[in-house]
Amino acid sequence: MTDNTPANTSINVPVAKINGDEIRRLRECKGLTQLYMATVIGVTTDTISRWENRRYPTIKLENAEKLAHTLEVDLEAILEQEENDTPSPLAPPEDPSDGQVPQAPPEPATPANTLKRHWRHFALLLFTIFVVLGSFFWWQTKPAPMKITVISTRILPKHVPPGQTFPVLITVNTNQPPPVTLILKENLPSGCRIISADPPLTTEAEKSGAVKWISRMDKQTSTFAYLVRAPNTETAGAQLQFSGELTVNQGVQGQKEISGATSLELAPFHWADVDRNNKIDDEEILAVYDRYSSMKEIDFGRDLIDDMWAGSGYVWERKSGKYVVQ
Repeated sequence: MTDNTPANTSINVPVAKINGDEIRRLRECKGLTQLYMATVIGVTTDTISRWENRRYPTIKLENAEKLAHTLEVDLEAILEQEENDTPSPLAPPEDPSDGQVPQAPPEPATPANTLKRHWRHFALLLFTIFVVLGSFFWWQTKPAPMKITVISTRILPKHVPPGQTFPVLITVNTNQPPPVTLILKENLPSGCRIISADPPLTTEAEKSGAVKWISRMDKQTSTFAYLVRAPNTETAGAQLQFSGELTVNQGVQGQKEISGATSLELAPFHWADVDRNNKIDDEEILAVYDRYSSMKEIDFGRDLIDDMWAGSGYVWERKSGKYVVQ
């Protein structure tokens, strides 16, 4: 008996002819990515791209149905609508594999799944808005960088007799947290000589009259004090001129001139006698204690000032170069 069955029997796969342009339009209108489409359908992103670009105009009917389901439209909405061009269900697809990869079946297009997908998109949008607004408000409200300042101020008496000693104070203030390293330089008037200093001087040039401190401030306010003897050769009325610079290696100001008092006059009155009436009154002795009490390592003549305040007055004798308490 003769077997009339063909030796090779081909299996016809149902196919559909799709409209790639319409598929792209629907995907973009719904805000879906090619990656999302490929994941749901179970193909690669390259396959989705080829479908949209009409590289594979005819695909498996099964994949066409999944595609329509993912786009939430009827199958007819993504099919190529041309007269006399109805795809034959028995014709083989141009891409028999459709780039298919093993995937779990897509979730059914139930109202709950649709709501869940839309909620994910909405949550992603809210998160993006939150990040953008948070970054904006942080930029607007972040504190401006602190401007670092270091200020030095010199305090001098208004006068002193020739050949007598007087104190000089230089205060250094900064808004930068310590420690702060600095160099303080003072240029003394001609003929003046430093008797003592607190903190001790780092260098002293007798010819030029320049003295220097290299110091490390452990507080935001520091005081540099020194005791000076005025020249005995100058006449009354002469002005002694001081100058100096502060250098801070903090990358914020470099060298800056010391502010405050720059001169005092040679006159026959004690330096604490501000009003020059040959007396030390209550306000003047309180000012001395308030301003110079920190000079514990320097003898600026506090006992003599106490005697002047306790007595009825004083006189400075030019010949002996001494104060005589009355």
